[in-house]
Amino acid sequence: MTEQIKAKNDLIKEKEFSENLINSLPGLFFLYKRQGEQFFLKKWNRQHETLLGFSSHELQNAAMTAFVEKETLPDLRSAVTQVLEQGIVNVELYLKDKNSHLIPFLFMARSVEQSGDTFIIGTGIELIEQKRAQEENKRLEKMLNQAQRLESVGRLAGGVAHDFNNMLGVILGHTELALLQADEHHELHGDLKEIQKAAKRSADITKQLLAFARKQVISPRQLDLNDTVESMLNMLRRLIGEDIDLVWKPFAHLWSVKMDPSQIDQILVNLCVNARDAITGVGKLTIETGKKTFDEEYCKDHAGFFPGDFVLLAVSDNGSGMDKEVLDNLFEPFFTTKPVNKGTGMGLATIYGIVKQNNGFINVYSEPGQGSTFKIYLPRSVADKDTEKAVPDKKAAAGGTETILLVEDEPSILRMTRMMLERKGYTVLPAATPTEAVEKAKNHSGPIDMLMTDVIMPEMNGRDLAGQITDLYPDIRLLFMSGYTANVIAHHGVLDDGVAFIQKPFSMVDMTEKVRAILDSASDKN
Repeated sequence: MTEQIKAKNDLIKEKEFSENLINSLPGLFFLYKRQGEQFFLKKWNRQHETLLGFSSHELQNAAMTAFVEKETLPDLRSAVTQVLEQGIVNVELYLKDKNSHLIPFLFMARSVEQSGDTFIIGTGIELIEQKRAQEENKRLEKMLNQAQRLESVGRLAGGVAHDFNNMLGVILGHTELALLQADEHHELHGDLKEIQKAAKRSADITKQLLAFARKQVISPRQLDLNDTVESMLNMLRRLIGEDIDLVWKPFAHLWSVKMDPSQIDQILVNLCVNARDAITGVGKLTIETGKKTFDEEYCKDHAGFFPGDFVLLAVSDNGSGMDKEVLDNLFEPFFTTKPVNKGTGMGLATIYGIVKQNNGFINVYSEPGQGSTFKIYLPRSVADKDTEKAVPDKKAAAGGTETILLVEDEPSILRMTRMMLERKGYTVLPAATPTEAVEKAKNHSGPIDMLMTDVIMPEMNGRDLAGQITDLYPDIRLLFMSGYTANVIAHHGVLDDGVAFIQKPFSMVDMTEKVRAILDSASDKN
């Protein structure tokens, strides 16, 4: 009896050891048994429950097909056929979690025959980070290719424009000489005027080509951007018409920039004309200035951004907005969505060239039906730095231990913002959609101190989401974030006055300062 008890205890210990070993695996472990034409789950580790969100009761005897979308069933059947025929398979498949989110896995499986039964046993390693890295690499490669293509087209455009300008000078000169001999009563006068008009229009296009190629002759000087914009407001109001409300929001104590004032005119005219054409009927156009400092750490995570002090010029509208395809081709020369004879497709290419010629950069935020915001960052003038009194460096914002529900539909921004907050000690509940955010808020057992959410998202906007979350957590603090300017978002009816807002792109210091200030204000009221 003693030997039997000892043997039984040894078996129990062996079983516990085996289960602990399986549960310690970093990915999924599974054992499926064939029953008829289907395979059913007989053994699994805890990662099945953690990664996929199912309970042990739901996993018991679950069919293999229950974890894949209908569209990917052929891939699963192909993998099963391969493992049964060859005895082993390595394959990438997407599994569906309890919320129907698809998660990529690399599966390594074997088939086993025992006592007349067929089993498939194996492991699965989650590939989310690897897939994100691949997507980010593709995005960066695409941006590099676009920059190289624009650079090549710019060199070609610059060479052609210079030569063409010389020929246009000859055409215009001879036309003017001919007009001196052919007054308005002469039979050739009308034809000569048409030639002159066409040549002048061609000259304007070549100027835009030179601006795009960054080869136009410029006379940079020290500028206060506020003064330059204000001097143009009356002309811009006449340009966009009475139906569009032009709002001017200058930033106080703005840094100066060094550039040709005529280039500011070109930028504003082109952006305002585009905004006017994007607005149907009555609308709103906002011009803003600001100051922005980007550090090395921020620029590492944001392709196209450069470290340093910049003066911001932002032009926003509440027009029709643009889809991803248009945004991808926005600065291509001669690319236009306007009807024939309504645009040359050189307006934004001109702006791109001007900004690059002045060592700045430009970012565009737009979605169909949500308007557009163009943000142009121009380097702060070195002379301005020399004359200004030393400004104390920004101290790193204090962190905290509060819990923040973070909602952002752009995966790279969600991941980056989460990392920023967690580095400061906060507990972050990340959500890629409003629906996921509501679900997490309902299932979270502890307090949630802040909702930090994007404004424009699929499913519902940030304000509607905030209403649902506030119903669950009445004392929660709210912080909205967006690439659109606050003024344009308010025009869409998304934000109310006094609601905390931070504008993308933001630095870690700016964001964590804002978060800390909002949370501290809540503590003061309590």
